[in-house]
Amino acid sequence: MDMERCLFQVNGLEISAAFPTADRDDIYLPLLRRLTALQRERRRRIAVFLAAPPAAGKSTLCRYLELLSRREAGLSPVQCVGIDGFHYTNAYLEGHSIVRDGVSIPLRKIKGAPETYDVARLGALLETLAQKPLPKLAAAQAPRTAQAVDTFLSAISMDRRYKGRAYAAWLLEHLAPSPVLEERSMGQLYRSCARAFGTTPTAVERCLRVAVESVFTQGSMRGIERFFGATVDPERGKPTNRAFLLQASQQIRLDHSLADTRSPNSSEMHHSPAAPTRV
Repeated sequence: MDMERCLFQVNGLEISAAFPTADRDDIYLPLLRRLTALQRERRRRIAVFLAAPPAAGKSTLCRYLELLSRREAGLSPVQCVGIDGFHYTNAYLEGHSIVRDGVSIPLRKIKGAPETYDVARLGALLETLAQKPLPKLAAAQAPRTAQAVDTFLSAISMDRRYKGRAYAAWLLEHLAPSPVLEERSMGQLYRSCARAFGTTPTAVERCLRVAVESVFTQGSMRGIERFFGATVDPERGKPTNRAFLLQASQQIRLDHSLADTRSPNSSEMHHSPAAPTRV
């Protein structure tokens, strides 16, 4: 059986997956063509939900559909958005419970069940997306993206005096509106950032690491709980630079309804950085 093998970043983890080419040609591409026709007929975004049991491979399949939509000619681009970001906070889950078969069960113990999601927040975002026009130019969105990134970094108390904050902001301003860039290696991202700041990729990596670690040792616990509570176990340590950037970009994208305005084939990452002041 002919297989197409792919490597994806899913929830901060590197996932290797293989898909039968027959399924690609007979199922996935026809589905994407049908969705493209529907989107163009309605002249607006459409939301498509994929439902399956936990760990069935929903996120991986969505990443593959996203890849196909950007690679194959004539298809509207798909943006894969998981709903893990719509979990209630751990603090909320620990303080609330449901009764099943006469037994009270803390929501934290059944995280992933429908009752553990903030459905109202998800619905509000979908309503916002339904009412917004399709994006025109990335430049028109850039100021809002920069503000959204700054708000996020402030919420987790990443110190502005660290060079790593400026590097984190630059990377997130590119990653948040363009999920396709998340498939790049960290080496590529470091090099692009380094060129923008006139420094070295090693310096970007090191300073970003210092800034990320400072958040998880000195930052806002409320911000960490809100944005990273579902993915970071405080007993196991701090997230890697990549895990931090991916989770942060997803949260910024969801919280601020950022659309993908960059060409998926573009290799350009331009920005005029502000000068950081602290190692």
